[in-house]
Amino acid sequence: MPRGRKKVVEEAPSNGQLAVKEPEVVEAEVIPEQESPLSEQECEDLDRLEAQIRSAVWSAAKALWEINTRRLYRERYKTFDDYCQAQFQFSPRYAYYQVKFGQVLKTLENLNGAFRFSRNRSIKLVPSPS
Repeated sequence: MPRGRKKVVEEAPSNGQLAVKEPEVVEAEVIPEQESPLSEQECEDLDRLEAQIRSAVWSAAKALWEINTRRLYRERYKTFDDYCQAQFQFSPRYAYYQVKFGQVLKTLENLNGAFRFSRNRSIKLVPSPS
């Protein structure tokens, strides 16, 4: 069985034996890779779309950090792990990775300077206008 695919095991109602069901298969269109360079418009589109993704990821990380820090899950869940698993199907490891990332982003924001994420994955501080 390919890694990451789990079979669903259910108890058969009639004889008490376990029945194994195959996971649901989702089909996706495979777009062949092209080796042609991007046009100027495509470069602009890529930058815009990457910025949207980055913004969403950063927002999610900061939101998880705040939910965890303020324990906003406590009315319905005992632990942050339970909350993340039930609400988003996040593993505890992934959830805490996001919380740490959110903490880093909040710290950078508190420096009263803007920052940007460059293509080489480094974060650059930009002096705030005085």
